[in-house]
Amino acid sequence: MAGFRLLSLLQTRTYPGYQFYATMKYDGQSAERCMKYAVLTVLEWLRTKIGGTTIPEELITPPAKDFAKAENGQIRSYHFSGGYSLDITALMERGIWAARIKEPDVERDDKKAIIGRSFVTEIGFRCRGEDVECGIRIDVQDPLDVTEEVAQAYRPGFLRNLFETSKLRIRQVELLKYNKPCVVSSAAAMKQLFALIGSPNNFMPTIVLTYAAEQRNIQEIVEKLDKNLGLTGKPGSFMARLSQIDLVPETLEFGDAVLPYDAEYMAYHTFGYGRVYVIAEKRFADFKEKIGKSSLQPGDMVWIEPAGFGGNCRVISYDAQAPVGVRETQRNRIIEDAHRYSKHKPVSFGSVVFESSARRLEIEERIKAKLLILRSDDELKNEQKAEEIYRETEELTKLYEDENRDLRAQCDQLTRDLLAQEAKTAALQAKHDHAAKQPEHGILIQVPEVDEYFEDEQRDLIISILQEARKSYCTEGTRADELLGGILDLNELTGEGRNIFEKLKRILYRNKNITESDISDLRELGFEVTRRSNNHYKLVFKHDDRYAFTLASTGSDVRGMKNSFSDITNRISVYKK
Repeated sequence: MAGFRLLSLLQTRTYPGYQFYATMKYDGQSAERCMKYAVLTVLEWLRTKIGGTTIPEELITPPAKDFAKAENGQIRSYHFSGGYSLDITALMERGIWAARIKEPDVERDDKKAIIGRSFVTEIGFRCRGEDVECGIRIDVQDPLDVTEEVAQAYRPGFLRNLFETSKLRIRQVELLKYNKPCVVSSAAAMKQLFALIGSPNNFMPTIVLTYAAEQRNIQEIVEKLDKNLGLTGKPGSFMARLSQIDLVPETLEFGDAVLPYDAEYMAYHTFGYGRVYVIAEKRFADFKEKIGKSSLQPGDMVWIEPAGFGGNCRVISYDAQAPVGVRETQRNRIIEDAHRYSKHKPVSFGSVVFESSARRLEIEERIKAKLLILRSDDELKNEQKAEEIYRETEELTKLYEDENRDLRAQCDQLTRDLLAQEAKTAALQAKHDHAAKQPEHGILIQVPEVDEYFEDEQRDLIISILQEARKSYCTEGTRADELLGGILDLNELTGEGRNIFEKLKRILYRNKNITESDISDLRELGFEVTRRSNNHYKLVFKHDDRYAFTLASTGSDVRGMKNSFSDITNRISVYKK
């Protein structure tokens, strides 16, 4: 006989995985026809995505290439739910079309599907004057207890089809090029680039590539020359002569300039995420002056954030002697940064209406039309029509409630993001204040521009390593021991790392249950604490999902509690006992 089993309800968090906004114009066509082309392109993509032979009648439309002949009545609203959900609202006469697709996570490449994860794709088009606005937002819904890396949401395939249409001009402040970098070879183009960088309406990062003088290894050139002439290993070879010359440089610099990174490859993999610009060799000095980076060198790559999101700029230095694999790694990291960039950013979608709002407009139109019929009807007690209006009003009310619920969830997420940003700002301010107090004399060490989770985190890490090095490698009475001892005498561990280490040890490194007081202490140390359904706690340090931990709520497993302490301190603490 089957028993009863209590299953916990699954809570989720929602975050944007991909966001895109642009305006479109089709050469020689009205905005209405341009939107029709875009909608028919999306519907072709949807039919391919659904697959099989059972395409719903509402989704069978003329092909996109016949957009000029298509009638508004052939583009219809449609709603379906079964494994996935698809909602389309077509208000073509009002210049509005929107679709919403919700689908579960599936296995992709080498990534396994996450149970409970789903993707919600919102697509919207709206005519505005002579242009058509296009908005795309892909939200990821994850179970709260998912500790895996944040999901990667991919650009929808129809976006490529739109970009490949030669007569369709897609702009996001400036014209967006598909698979091609923009070349800055004139003063006007340079002015245009910096107008884009400073525009508050830009939401895409800009990747700037510069040329470097071609350099070749002298030894490799000479070895190839000997091989071609059959002189390899012979006394009169060029390599033998080269070995007799003193102070031979390792490389030769040739006149031809080269791009260290494949610009077209980067443009292809970042289209829809960011923009790639190439600075012509003759414009390098001008770019260097305008960007305000005096240390910029030919061959360097520059990552520039939109002005509306801070306008931060960072330089990826070019090293002519580095193996090709190093530059490939740098290139791929920049591409990954572009893919992740729009997440959690407050991207504006102009006047685009997404599906729930479009459906609300559609229902309101139907209600107004039926009210007009009722007013003109001699029999004002037409109960059937009144009942229809009542049902549609109920549906409209539910839409408002759903929209309010979604807005509340977005507000909660924005509040969490704001708290994380405030923590970063406080850390940067503390770092700045501390730097202002530094003594005039000392050793200058260049450190990366990363957020510190507490004041002097990087400094404490260096001092901690020096302490360990002195213990392990320095013999008493040696010069190394004397120098390190002097440095350590003047520089003690003064940051919060030691305090965090000791407080964590008091909370976790003993046999006891986790109490409300312990939870409060953990939160004061910078941990988010969430109780999970399996009587465990999830800890996230400084709002950073890379430092997420699972902790038992009872102290019955002494070794487990000590292991948790070791795991946490090994990953977040720069101070070791």
